[in-house]
Amino acid sequence: MEGMFTRGLAGVLTIGVVIGGGCGISHDGFDDTETEVCLMAEPELVTDPTAETRLGFSAETVLSYAEGTHTSGLQWLPPAEVEYDPVFALDELTMGVERSGAIRLVNRPLETKSARGESACPLALEIDVKVRLATANGALDERFDTVLVARKAQVAELRHEFAGNAAFRELARRGLAPAGATLVDLELTAKLSPANVSGSISGALEPRVRDVEDSAAIEVAVWPPRDTCETLDDDNVEGIPRTPLRSGTTMAEAPVARLNQTDPVPLLWSDGTITRVDLHAKQAGVGCTLSPTGGTPVFAYPMKLDVATHDGRMGGEFDGTLWVISDPNVDKTTVAVLQTKTEIHSADELQARTGLTDIDLAGYASVMLRCSVYFAPNDGTPEGQILLTGGDCDTALRPDCGTSELLTGRFHSRGIEAIP
Repeated sequence: MEGMFTRGLAGVLTIGVVIGGGCGISHDGFDDTETEVCLMAEPELVTDPTAETRLGFSAETVLSYAEGTHTSGLQWLPPAEVEYDPVFALDELTMGVERSGAIRLVNRPLETKSARGESACPLALEIDVKVRLATANGALDERFDTVLVARKAQVAELRHEFAGNAAFRELARRGLAPAGATLVDLELTAKLSPANVSGSISGALEPRVRDVEDSAAIEVAVWPPRDTCETLDDDNVEGIPRTPLRSGTTMAEAPVARLNQTDPVPLLWSDGTITRVDLHAKQAGVGCTLSPTGGTPVFAYPMKLDVATHDGRMGGEFDGTLWVISDPNVDKTTVAVLQTKTEIHSADELQARTGLTDIDLAGYASVMLRCSVYFAPNDGTPEGQILLTGGDCDTALRPDCGTSELLTGRFHSRGIEAIP
């Protein structure tokens, strides 16, 4: 069962490239004359937000996803030499965007020169907006006017320099600059799309030492947090680009609801005993889209799975990932599987984390507990297994070292007779 999904996932996923980009205006790599001409070009006012522009889309299309309130996890990134409360490292960002003025078509310089020889001053749609930026811990609570820039219908960017306002003082007070340095040139860049919102705050550390002119560029914060997608733990997705999803955009709802509404599921242990198991899942963070080249997109969501068997043998909450593959070319079939993997290093830890007390771990340096829940493509019916396997072992104590399955429990919502 687990192997079936693994083979299917491996077949769908092929290494690809996600195209990303920064925001802001930099003229590096361009002829100064070309840039000056670009900046001198007269803007074209757009009076009807619903009208299609020469770019092939309207301002209303951009505002439909860019306006409103956006929330995301945020990760503060102080310099390595700064010690700070870990609670301050992870935060919650709220960004409100509202149109405040004119809409215009302009020729804007690109950040870097195109390898395909495209114009250094392509046409862009600009929309004047007001932005409110706040973090849950109070480090930022800023309001500012800026410009929303879109060269494509589904991507808009904005930028803001914090020079001289309270954000500097507050971030310095919070300890994001080490002793002997001043945080300067604080700047925000953000990218919005119908599915994602991302961005960063960067700056520079300027030494407070006379006759020292060097400053070091640093990132102060990023959203969503860097580890949102990087912690996905599966060999089949290694190296495949992934993009964090906007908070609230989820394909996890249907399989999670189906699992949580399912009655206790019949379970068959490997020793022949039969019981039932309660399975409940909840999403534990922002999901990701994995984008293999030429393959169907895969959605991955961090999850917590609560497992409790009615015989009292096992119970606990485990971290895992829900993988969802939706293929519109195959009768809109959706395949979903929830997998958890927990490494355990002693009998005491096994009992504390799972409740299992009847497993002989003598000779094993570690064991791995895996829980897999597979959702049938047609109706989402859950089935799966609980598998405890041994890791490295001492052959003197474990002559059967090659036999790694220590405990298996298979379950199926349609009954014991449906278990393969």
